[in-house]
Amino acid sequence: SLLKDDKSFPYLVLTGEGCLDEQTGTGKAPATVARLAAEAGVPCAAVAGRIDGTAQLDAVSLVEAFGVEIAMADTANAVTRATTQLLDQLSRSKC
Repeated sequence: SLLKDDKSFPYLVLTGEGCLDEQTGTGKAPATVARLAAEAGVPCAAVAGRIDGTAQLDAVSLVEAFGVEIAMADTANAVTRATTQLLDQLSRSKC
């Protein structure tokens, strides 16, 4: 596996996309990243601008978490905050 060949083997893979939706599973990057992570036995989560439909990953939506205005105007900060929240949520669920 590509991930296991790396000496800095990850404990979690984080991916992202503007919108997680039905099309995500049809070859978009987050689906490929999630598949590679699963093959390596590594959990995968996503940060997305929006989530439409059923997400196949543990994911957080910037729009749901912070509202459209902050998600669009201060995206970098929203991604940082969402990632922190997602990691906290995942660490609590693994305990």
